Amino acid sequence: MKNDRIFNITLFILFTATIIINLLGMSLIDVMDEDAAQYASISREMADTGNFLKITHRGVDYLDKPPLLFWLSAIFFKIFGVSHFAYRLPSFLLMILGVYSTFRLGKLLYNRRTGLLAALFFASNQTTFIILQDVRTDTILTALVIFCIWQITEYLRKGNKWAFFLGFIGIGIGMLQKGPIALMIPVLALGADALYHRSWKSIFRWEWLLGLLIVFLVLTPMLLGLYQQHGMLGFRFYFWTQSFGRLTGENTWVDSTSYFFFVHTFIWSFLPWTFLAIYALIRGFRDLFKRKSTEIITLGGFTLAFIAFSMSQYKLPHYLYVVFPLVSILTAHEISRLLNAESAIIRNILFGLQAFTCILLWAGAIMIIIFVFPLQNIILWIIIAVLCISSIYFSVFGKTLFRKIILVSAITILSVNFLLDIHFYPNLLKYQSGSQMAHFIHEQDIPLDQFYWYHEHSQAAEFYMKDILPDFDLATYDGSPVYICTIPQWKESLESSDYAVEVIKEFPQYHVTQLSLNFLNKDKRDSILDKVYLLKVSLNFEH
Repeated sequence: MKNDRIFNITLFILFTATIIINLLGMSLIDVMDEDAAQYASISREMADTGNFLKITHRGVDYLDKPPLLFWLSAIFFKIFGVSHFAYRLPSFLLMILGVYSTFRLGKLLYNRRTGLLAALFFASNQTTFIILQDVRTDTILTALVIFCIWQITEYLRKGNKWAFFLGFIGIGIGMLQKGPIALMIPVLALGADALYHRSWKSIFRWEWLLGLLIVFLVLTPMLLGLYQQHGMLGFRFYFWTQSFGRLTGENTWVDSTSYFFFVHTFIWSFLPWTFLAIYALIRGFRDLFKRKSTEIITLGGFTLAFIAFSMSQYKLPHYLYVVFPLVSILTAHEISRLLNAESAIIRNILFGLQAFTCILLWAGAIMIIIFVFPLQNIILWIIIAVLCISSIYFSVFGKTLFRKIILVSAITILSVNFLLDIHFYPNLLKYQSGSQMAHFIHEQDIPLDQFYWYHEHSQAAEFYMKDILPDFDLATYDGSPVYICTIPQWKESLESSDYAVEVIKEFPQYHVTQLSLNFLNKDKRDSILDKVYLLKVSLNFEH
């Protein structure tokens, strides 16, 4: 009983710290170009127009992502005002639902302890911190998918009819977020489990037709808007081209990534729990082939989705995140067994691997505050030192395997992301010229009706300037003073013509979501930066 109480208190502290760290990042970090800033700008535009059925980007019809993220963000903008915090808030709230759903599904499939560990693994892996700051469609999708898998499993195992309706409503809402993948993942997970256990009654149920009807009803507002805006082309794009077209090659997005792209993606994105997850997957496949598995929802859902994503002709790291709750539950189950009774050899190996992981993470954190963006704040230095010493203490003197493996890893990843949110990202985003320029324009009260883009554009800038701003047209320019954002080539072109050009401010520019070693090296950084200028331009009457 005492151990259970300590376990529960420890997890409560870790979950609370995770929430606080994410809220810090949501408050302090600007939206990042390109995707997150674009989605935030579309949401702001929707809030301004009040038209929730027609999606536009800079006044032009938009057909790429389903509308849920835009709907929710637009509503939150209307309630709380336009800000990066308001943009991220709906995703954060739904992610809490996702963590809770992970706990409940883990508890349903195994036990309460497994559910709690699964929730911790999902809430504190590196990906979850990333997708709550760089918010795209995958954040909400991940939460909704695990919610509907939990609900439909609840229906299949306990006959809960409310869970049936909630599960298919969740699928419908998930499809409003990112299309058919919200249906595909539950089908793969639950279908794999039914086939493994030869539960034909679970497969051939008339109720699934009712479920599809519920999904259709949930999708109705979006389908109406799609047809009004794009006709039948909108339906085909939504139901086929955007998702399955990436497997068939019909989608024009193609890259040169290999079939093993998601292998190395998983290794870094599930930190600090990667080695534990690999161990769990090995054990899961062993039990699968020995016919000892009690459930295949987690192993089957993760593996089949992993294979499908790897076959895609266009791959990005965040595609894989949707199945992280499933691998979190599988990992929690195997680690629960490990904590209770397992060979000392395996425990020592996993302890060594986790210690190695934590050392690498702490080494990365120290390199950031010394070599990348040197930390001058003595209070932050003290906080980081205390956290580092705490992780070393529990690693060396921890009396239980839970403290030596789980607690130390959790302290490490929370410390690293505290440092990223409070120090790394704010310094990194000084090199995102669009948001920096928008903040400068507001501070200097530069009139936006005199502002123009000239061979340059930033989604983040327009989000923070809360307006869609026009391009500068030399052919119609009347010579009155205007403010122009441009790059060196076109600045020089203006200076060589009959225009008076005053440099108001020069902004360093770097694509902050595509970090390189040269950028992270403070001594080489300046050599790879681009420049963006805010100019004041008028006709040069001396000519």
